[in-house]
Amino acid sequence: MPSAEVWACLPFRVLASAGQDGQATPEGRHRDGVTLVSSLLIGRQNVTGGESSVYDMAGAPVLATTLSKPGSLLLGDDRHTLHEVLPIRPLDPAQGARCDILVTTLLPR
Repeated sequence: MPSAEVWACLPFRVLASAGQDGQATPEGRHRDGVTLVSSLLIGRQNVTGGESSVYDMAGAPVLATTLSKPGSLLLGDDRHTLHEVLPIRPLDPAQGARCDILVTTLLPR
C-alpha cells in the first residue's frame, strides 16, 4: 500500500464582544507540525481585526493579510514558516463579533 496522507479539517469559530477580544491563535506565532496548512474564511460578522501573518523561520515577515471575503484562502508551508492571527474585535461594540474559519492540514505519513 502506498504511503497515506492524513488530512484534518477543523472548523473554528472565534467570538468577541465589547471588552473581550476574540483570539484565533491564543498561542501566538507558531507552527502546527504538519506539512501544509490552509485557512478558508467561511464568514465574518461585525468584525474588525483578525490579520493573518506569516513569518520565515528566523521571524522575518513574509506576508500579512486579512481574510475579509468568504472564500478567501491562505495556504502555507508549515515546515518552513510560522503563522499567527491577531485578535478580532466588534465593529459595533453593542453587538458580538463572529469569525468562522475552516482550517485544513496535511501530513504525509
